[in-house]
Amino acid sequence: MPRFRRTIRPGDLVHVICRFTNQEFRLTSSAERDEYLRRLGKGIGDSDWRLLSYALMSSHIHLALIAGLDLFGRLFKTVNSPFANWLNIRQVRLGPVFAGRPDSIITSPALTGRLIAYHHNNPSRAYVVEVATDSDWTSHRAYMGRAACPEWLDVELGLELMGFGSGTGGRGDFERYVLDRKNNPRDETLTGDVRAANRRVRDNLGVAVSVAHPRTGPNGVDYSPRVDAERWQGDLQDAINVVAHDMGTTSLIVSGSSRSRDVVAVRRVVVQLGRHLGRSNREIGLYLGLSESAVRKLDKNARAEERERATRLLRNLGLQTA
Repeated sequence: MPRFRRTIRPGDLVHVICRFTNQEFRLTSSAERDEYLRRLGKGIGDSDWRLLSYALMSSHIHLALIAGLDLFGRLFKTVNSPFANWLNIRQVRLGPVFAGRPDSIITSPALTGRLIAYHHNNPSRAYVVEVATDSDWTSHRAYMGRAACPEWLDVELGLELMGFGSGTGGRGDFERYVLDRKNNPRDETLTGDVRAANRRVRDNLGVAVSVAHPRTGPNGVDYSPRVDAERWQGDLQDAINVVAHDMGTTSLIVSGSSRSRDVVAVRRVVVQLGRHLGRSNREIGLYLGLSESAVRKLDKNARAEERERATRLLRNLGLQTA
């Protein structure tokens, strides 16, 4: 059958499932899981997608992501293809590792909590551990503060979108939420098996109803990717010049190799202004001579006064989106 182009919009909550060929157990050690996470983290860091949760099972991989402007296929080619080569060499195997391209299920934002809990309960549902916190195969321990949280995993955003606070109390509520769902069966609504989900709803309610997958889009602030506005049609270099002049430096220094605190602060404002102007991390990085992951880090570390300065420059200096 022909392969159809995926329709994923920036801001969509996407449940990604990567299955290994013939349902084989290809992730057999912590070293292999660590290597996949290393490559995944680099791929996420070099893109404008956001990772909310993961579960690395022996025969398949679950990921919850918020879509950015970068192409889905391009992102996973940079992660899965080289990992497959690495894994074959390590395990002295030949042939395909992944069973085709990853499944991508557009998921309702209202199901964010169910999706992350579904991921974190995978090891207990497979009888590998008793409860989610006993496993290091998922992002659950990072959510609970019991393992280091990599910068490419958006734990605080995940907690916020689920309605839990990032403090001790909020994380405790989240752990109870996950534990309460420990024995839930496979959720067809989350895995894209809409027919099975419809059958289950009809059996439970005794009426003919249909389960759909509502979409979220860039109009929702919580689910927006790292671009906050329609694309400004001007030259981004003009915006960099405006920021540099306002902060008492030059665009050459801003785009140069200096790592002084003052210059890094200017770059943080440039990143914020670039987002207001609808520019992706990749494009901002090209103008600043930085990688997408470096731009992502600048965005994450921006201070409140730097964000306010970017907003003021946008408003006061006439840089308006098209």
